[in-house]
Amino acid sequence: MITGFVRTGILAAWCGLLISYINFLAGAYTVAWGIKKSDKLFYAAFFSGMLARFVIILIILFVLLKYVDLNRVSLMLSLLVTYFSFLALEILIIHESSLTRGSAS
Repeated sequence: MITGFVRTGILAAWCGLLISYINFLAGAYTVAWGIKKSDKLFYAAFFSGMLARFVIILIILFVLLKYVDLNRVSLMLSLLVTYFSFLALEILIIHESSLTRGSAS
């Protein structure tokens, strides 16, 4: 019984990490694509992409919780920690890019 909990807990944690990592890669791609564009286009793409990625994560999370027998606590905790960690990294990338872009002007 304990090994089943640990096994499904580890699998759920890895699923949360994978979802967050793919989300981060999509956000980093959006930033890389839009950093050379105008500010208006960049922010429109960034915020609409953030909303779309969030909706996709919610759909994936709903499917995983409803139809896959994973440990809910491990999945949610892993997803929250890694999502906000990758989000902080994404914000840092945007900040560094905007400083570079500002000094080039």
